[in-house]
Amino acid sequence: MSKGTHASIRLDLKPAAYTVTCKSATKSQSKGVTIKPGETAMVNFKQN
Repeated sequence: MSKGTHASIRLDLKPAAYTVTCKSATKSQSKGVTIKPGETAMVNFKQN
């Protein structure tokens, strides 16, 4: 993606701990996120 652009995806997941992975043609990044009951969680990745 070009600088200043982003992509997003919204999922309806049950409360739990998850690992989210973002892959590009040249690299892969993973982050953990915990979704709590009644809350919204967000994960951001920066691709260089």
